[in-house]
Amino acid sequence: GRDVLMMFSMQGVGILANSLILTFLLMVTRKHGDGSGQNVEDNNDDDAAAQDNNLNNANASYYEHSTLLNIWRISYATGAAILVYVLVSRITHLTESEVWAHDRKQREEQQKERHHREEGVGFKPPQVGSPYEQEQRTKMKEEEGRRRQ
Repeated sequence: GRDVLMMFSMQGVGILANSLILTFLLMVTRKHGDGSGQNVEDNNDDDAAAQDNNLNNANASYYEHSTLLNIWRISYATGAAILVYVLVSRITHLTESEVWAHDRKQREEQQKERHHREEGVGFKPPQVGSPYEQEQRTKMKEEEGRRRQ
């Protein structure tokens, strides 16, 4: 029960980590100003109308389109890198439990016994085709037999 609880709680940790990474990247890549050379944060209270104009300007964006795409890519690449690390570490360091190893060994032995019992019995190969096709083949063989007589 504890392992299941830890697994589900790691989803919340992953969401929190992704939010922190996105927030950090957005803070680092934030653009100050509206592109006119004047920082929005440096405007005086006297220029409130100019500040409102800068903030309402449709062309004034705090983030470039390509920057936002790169942030999205970095976020997914970080998650993928962690996933690959966990996968490789599990493949190289994780061993099978005793129960699973015993069960697998038992299944392999049963398969060997079954193969040994069936060896030399000579099963017929299954017929290919639908029942309709099989019926048609049977009728054709009967007709050929009548023609030969």
